[in-house]
Amino acid sequence: MTHHTDIKFTPNTNVKDRDDQFITIHVTLAAVVQSWKTSVFSFEWLSPDGEIKAMNALTPAEQEKRRE
Repeated sequence: MTHHTDIKFTPNTNVKDRDDQFITIHVTLAAVVQSWKTSVFSFEWLSPDGEIKAMNALTPAEQEKRRE
């Protein structure tokens, strides 16, 4: 599996100044990806062997979703 150690999140302007309405959770990425593999939508972002596809391997619509 591809390992990304430098993950950067972009603040969502829809939740700015509304921190009291949201919570932060910590997840085990491996467990999330394992669950994701069984999703009917996993083919869009995961290769058949379970690797996260590179941005340029996604359709233009999926690239936009990932950027968001």
